[in-house]
Amino acid sequence: MKPPITTAIAFAAATVYAQIDVLTGALSNVSSSVEALDKATTDFNIDAIKTNADTLISTIATGKDAVNASQVVTLVDSLGLNGPVLLQNKDFETLAADLKTKRPDIEKANACSDVHSRIASINTGSLGLTEAIIAKVPQAAQPIVRQVAAGASRVLNQAQYDFSEDNCKDASPTASPTPSPTASSSADSKQTPVGAIVGGVLGGVGIMAVIGLSIFLFLRRRRQRRLKQEREPPVELEANDGPPPLLKDYKEECAKAERGEQEAERAEMCADSTAIHEAPENARYELE
Repeated sequence: MKPPITTAIAFAAATVYAQIDVLTGALSNVSSSVEALDKATTDFNIDAIKTNADTLISTIATGKDAVNASQVVTLVDSLGLNGPVLLQNKDFETLAADLKTKRPDIEKANACSDVHSRIASINTGSLGLTEAIIAKVPQAAQPIVRQVAAGASRVLNQAQYDFSEDNCKDASPTASPTPSPTASSSADSKQTPVGAIVGGVLGGVGIMAVIGLSIFLFLRRRRQRRLKQEREPPVELEANDGPPPLLKDYKEECAKAERGEQEAERAEMCADSTAIHEAPENARYELE
């Protein structure tokens, strides 16, 4: 049994109405979070500002997920987005103005970087939620919704600029911590300046002294060798250095001949030959 046509139409209308509620509900939740953050700003509680800013970032992300899971709305229903979008724009304008007014206090609290990073996250999340909502309306209405929602983006871009490093400076910027030295390294560091300087100077002097001494000894030995060579007479051959090779060979032949010749003839021949071959050496001795 099919349901009556009127029942189907009513169910479809209720479904569409439920889908538009998802979109408007996401915008309304964001506006409530923006107002809570603005109150923390005007009261100026830096911890409350950080906490409410984080809550706003989470609310925007939750709304975006809900919108993405919803269905496309009709052209007529999309007109209902105008009011919530304009209200959100106004809330963001108020928040940005109050944050700028409290910038000196934020600088004194050394929270410029914290505020700037949160504004950037809010801006990025808001753009993502806007695009998710635009994707759920008919194409004919998308340019209108985008134009109306652009106001929040302009305000948040300006707020990011107002709290950039050039425009918001912490009163007492914290320096990056340096590692504390150990007891041994601390003691060494105290001795390092004087010890290193004295050690370096003495080491350099010692090295130069060794080099200079080596050069001096080398030159001295070289000079002594040269003087010694100049003073010593030329070395002459001694008479007993050994018989000349020819004489030695001849004596051996004479010894062989002695075994086959008569004793008298061999003795006479060897004596004569010895006298002949030894004559040049005797003459040399006389020259010396």
